[in-house]
Amino acid sequence: MTELLGYLSAACLIACGLPQVYKSIKTKSVDDLCAIMWTLALIGEISGLAYIVIKGIATVPLILNYCLNMPIAMTILFLKWRAK
Repeated sequence: MTELLGYLSAACLIACGLPQVYKSIKTKSVDDLCAIMWTLALIGEISGLAYIVIKGIATVPLILNYCLNMPIAMTILFLKWRAK
């Protein structure tokens, strides 16, 4: 049951960023996006992944969450950087 909750959590968190990436690519506009928020999100994902690996508490849902959210944040930041 706890593993299922982990997968549900990872799926929901990953799904949060995907619509923004899709919309940004489709509209070719990132003007309304805050680079600071996405930079902090990326730092949080990287440090969170490092923490669970160092502590030895890395589970598949946690690793999926961090490893799939990092590219989402990096994509948004790349699009924001490229738009300048």
